[in-house]
Amino acid sequence: MSQYAQQYKELAEKKVEEQAKAFLTQFVLEFQGKFDEVLDTATSFKGYTDGTVETLEEDAMHVFMEKRGETTTIQDLRERLKTNGIEFRKRFAFIDYMMFEYCKNIKDLFEKRGGAATPEMLKALDDALAEFQKVMDIKNARLQKMKKLESDAAKGGVKGMAAQNELAQMKSEDQLALNKMEVTAAAKKRKAQKAVENGDDSKAREKALKEENARLEAEKKKKEEEEKRKREESRRRLAERAAKFNQA
Repeated sequence: MSQYAQQYKELAEKKVEEQAKAFLTQFVLEFQGKFDEVLDTATSFKGYTDGTVETLEEDAMHVFMEKRGETTTIQDLRERLKTNGIEFRKRFAFIDYMMFEYCKNIKDLFEKRGGAATPEMLKALDDALAEFQKVMDIKNARLQKMKKLESDAAKGGVKGMAAQNELAQMKSEDQLALNKMEVTAAAKKRKAQKAVENGDDSKAREKALKEENARLEAEKKKKEEEEKRKREESRRRLAERAAKFNQA
C-alpha cells in the first residue's frame, strides 16, 4: 500500500471539496443515492477550518468528531489510520476522516475498481458535486469576509464598531445554518438510503436521485433568498446604529 503514499499525501493537501470529489468518484457505486452523506460531512468539516488551511489540528478534530457523536479518541483515530496504510501527520485532512468513518484503506482509495457506474449515476454525482462546489464557494467567500471584518473591528472607531456588529450577525447566521444542517442532514440521508433499499431497479434509483437533486436545488434557492433578506436587514440595522453613534 506504500506505493500510494505520495498520492494520498497530495490529495490530503488539496481543498476539502476536491477530497470529497475524489472519494465519491472512487466509491460512486457504494454511495449511490447518498452522495449528500459525504458532502454534508465535508461542509461541516470545512466549518471547523480557519479559512487559511484545509486541515484541522488535534483539538479541532476532536471537537468535530465529538459533535458527530464519535467516541473514538485522537490516539485511536491515528492508530486506525496507520492500520489503513496512512502515514502520521500532525494535522488531519477531510480525507482522513472519510477513510476512518467508512473503514477504507489507502489501496481501496486509489486502486482501479471493478464494476461500472451508469451514465445517469455519474451525471447525478456531477450534479451533486456542482451544487456542493457552489456552497463551498459561498462559504469560502464568507470566511474571507469575516477575516476582513475581524481586522476592521480590531482598529476600533465607528467603522470598527460597525464591523464588530456585522461580524456578530454573520456568526449568528452561520450557527443557525449549522443547526439547521445538522437537523436536516439525517432526514436527507434516510430519504436517499430508502430510495436505494426500495428495490434493485437502476432506473428507479436514478429517478429518485434526480428528484432528490431537484429538491435540494429548490431548497438551496430558498435558503439563498432568505440569507439575502437577512443580509439586507443586517445592513439596515448597522446603518441605523452608525447614524445614532455619529449623532451622539
